[in-house]
This record gives sequence, C-alpha cells and structure tokens, in this order.
Amino acid sequence: MSSLSDLQDALQQIQRSTPMVGRFMFDSLPGAIGQALAVPGPPGSPSVVDAQAEDYRKAGAQAAVVEADLTHVSSSALPRAWTGPVAETAAQAVASVAAEVATTVTVLGQAAAAMAQWSAELSAAQTLDRSGTAELTAAQQQPMSQFDAAKQAAVNGCETRIQAARNAAAGAQTLANLLTQLAAQARAERVDSPDIDPLGAVELANASGTGGDILTAAELSRASTRLNSMNPADRAAFEQLLQSSSSPQEAAYLWQALAAGNSISQVQQFDSVIHAHGSDPDWLYQHLSPTVLDSADPGIGNTYSQGAVNDCVAASTVVAEAKVNPVLMLQLSTSSLGLQQALQQEYLNQYDLAQLAEGNQDPLKDPADPDGVGPKGVDFLANKDLGSVTGTAYQSVDVNSSSDRQATVPQIEQSVSSGTPVPMDIGGDVKQPDGSTKWEGHQVMIIGASGDQLEVYNPWGSTSWISTSDYVNGNVGSITGTTMNTPFHVEIPKQ
Repeated sequence: MSSLSDLQDALQQIQRSTPMVGRFMFDSLPGAIGQALAVPGPPGSPSVVDAQAEDYRKAGAQAAVVEADLTHVSSSALPRAWTGPVAETAAQAVASVAAEVATTVTVLGQAAAAMAQWSAELSAAQTLDRSGTAELTAAQQQPMSQFDAAKQAAVNGCETRIQAARNAAAGAQTLANLLTQLAAQARAERVDSPDIDPLGAVELANASGTGGDILTAAELSRASTRLNSMNPADRAAFEQLLQSSSSPQEAAYLWQALAAGNSISQVQQFDSVIHAHGSDPDWLYQHLSPTVLDSADPGIGNTYSQGAVNDCVAASTVVAEAKVNPVLMLQLSTSSLGLQQALQQEYLNQYDLAQLAEGNQDPLKDPADPDGVGPKGVDFLANKDLGSVTGTAYQSVDVNSSSDRQATVPQIEQSVSSGTPVPMDIGGDVKQPDGSTKWEGHQVMIIGASGDQLEVYNPWGSTSWISTSDYVNGNVGSITGTTMNTPFHVEIPKQ
C-alpha cells in the first residue's frame, strides 16, 4: 500500500465513524484518526536535493568553460601546420567533442533547475502535510462531547494530508520523467563496439544535419548490438562503408539504417544511392527524414496526408517507420511515382495487410471505405512496421479512464524520448454535415516528448504538441481540430 492509498482508506474510516451510544457501541473515530496519523509523510530532504542541484550547477559551469575552449580551438586555434583535409578533419573532431560537452552543459543545467524545483515542491508538500497532521492531532484530543466538530476536523486534516501526498507524488513523477528524457541525450556512450574508437563514437553521436541530431541513444545502442553480432565478413563490410563515408552525416545515416534492422546488403544498396550526396546535408535530410515531422508548411503537410482514404492507422505507422528507417524513406523519396504518390501507395499496401490481420479477406477496394482498421490490425502494424525497426515488441493497452492513461505516461515518455514511436487511438462524437453527431475514431502517433509536452503526428499531414495532462484528462481535440478528444487505446513498447 502507498501512503496516498493508506490515507484515503483512513479518510473513509473517519467518515464512517459514529459516536458511542450506550455501553455496546465502540467509538471508531480515535482509531481512524490514529490510522491517519500513522501514515508517514512525504519522504526526502529538501536540503539534500538542493545540495545535489548545486553540484549539478557547479559541474555545468565547469563544463561550459571546457566547451568554450573547445569551440575556440575547432574554429580558429588549430596549429598552422594543420592545413587542408587534415585541418578539416581535426576541426570536425574537436567540434564534435565540443558539441558533446555542450549537451552536457545543457543537461546539467536542466537537471539542476529540475532538482531545485523538486526541492521547493517537496518542502511545500511536507509543510502542508505537517498542517494536516496538526489538524488530526487536535481532533484526536477533542472530548467526545464535541464529536461532530472532532470528526470534521479529522476529515479536514486527512484531506490536507492526502493533498500533500498527491502534490509530492506529482512532483516526484515530473522530476523522474524529465531525468529520463535527459538521460536519453547521453548518446556517445551507447556506441559499444571495439572497432569504434571513443572519438569516432563522439562524432557519430553528434552528427547533425538540417533537422538536428540524426541518431538517438537507442539507435546507437541497437546498431552497436547488431554490429557486434555480425559475422566477420558482414562486420568488415559495414566498417568499410563507415570508413568510406564522405561526412559524419553519411556515417550516421548508415548507422541508423543498421539500427533499423536492415541487412548488410540493404545497407550497402542504401549507401550506393546516398554516397554521391554524402557531403550535402540538405539532400540527406530531404530524402532520408520525413520533413512533415518538423514543418507546418501546408505543401509538406499535404504530401504526408492520408488524403480521402480512411487509412489513418496505416498512414501514421508508415510515416513513423520512415522516421526511424532511412532505407524506407529513401525508397519513398526517390520513387518514380513521386514522394506523395509513393506514400499513398504504401499507406494502401499496409492498410490491406492490416485488414487481412483483422480477418477481412477482401481488403480495401473503395477509397471511401468507412471501416478503417480494428484493434488486431493496429497491433499487427505496430509490431510489423515499428517493432521490427526499433527492436521492441508492442503490446495493446486500452486506456478508457484518466487513471488508465496516467499509468501509461512514464512508459510513453520513456519510449518516445528514446526514439520509439507510440501509436495512439483517439475518438469522440463529431458533428456531421446534416447536424447530427457520430462517434469517430482516428489513429495518431506520439513521436516526441519535452518536459510535460508530447509531440503528436496526425496523418492528416501535421504535427502538434499536447500536454501530458491533456492526454490524461481526455482533452486532445487540438490534434485534429475536432471533438475527437479522448484517447482510448495506445500501443506501448515493452520495456
């Protein structure tokens, strides 16, 4: 039992207590108050938390000095004897180290601020809890002739302690979620391969293109695991591709392709197309990253929209897979059909497979088919298309209440922070053209997290942010601009 549930049970006992009548009734109020007082208050020491925050601040300040020195060296202080390609390589390596230190500075600063905030919240919760404890103690000391007043004071004191416990739990969860997100930014250490030296690992981890950092910590870990399990010939072939890369960005996309579960022959074919553009970060970004995830441009949104077909499950899954599998994205972006038509065709292909998984032997024929994809198809596509590239099995979870949704928040934040998308089904009563209302469902994809915000891709061709409280409380209509407010199902990656 938790302190919160123990206090809630004690409150029920207080509320049910009755005064003693005659010789044979036992007065339950003192016992119920004693039960409430026995529950420990919010644990922890604000002063210890403050000390930890100060340590983070000091470490961040020291790292900032190192970052400034490295940035200066990479841009203007290399030895004069280092010229041409040697200087470019050296500057690039030093800049990568500077970027790694810059990430450290940012993470330490955010961690320090979060710890300081948690210290203040913990202190306030403990003060509130002491106030509730004082009310309970005073109620316990009331004479039985003042039963009604004592009972009300006990109820008030217990409710105060319950609120303190809730505040402390919410603050602790917020801190834990943020620290999980910050931990996901530690990427270089995830490169675990004896043939990749520490400097190479730093360069890989900090390779960035037009859209920012290319690799997540999870992708670095997955690629390392795959590389270490390869036979010698395949391993040598992949390492040769890395050595022949014309830029850290090209190498990073090769690493991402390996992390997505592609075979060495598929990675080689992939590189045969991108190698000529390896030094062009804009070309790499445009052809290997779904730009709808980073842009509100209506033209880009239309390109990635599911259009008039009721295949939102397939569309959201395809784009989420393309986000983490550059081999698929390259196939789509270089298709003779053009990107928009190639996407639409892939949506329909995956929709048909999901329909077959549902047991429908006559897949999509009519683009206006109102049936969509059911739970079996949702789970099938999540595991086939996303689980296969992220190395994570998905499990179907119904979230029909705020408590159900609250329980999934930590798993969702941890998953998307490590680069593993989370499918989410939302629904609600939507007004129809004739004025009536009809319940409609729609699948979107949670693709990112920052603080208490979740980034969501809507296969109508846009991305937006919602708060975790919006998700928990069933207030996500802003994703679609409709009254489909309520999340009712998610596909959670198994930890």
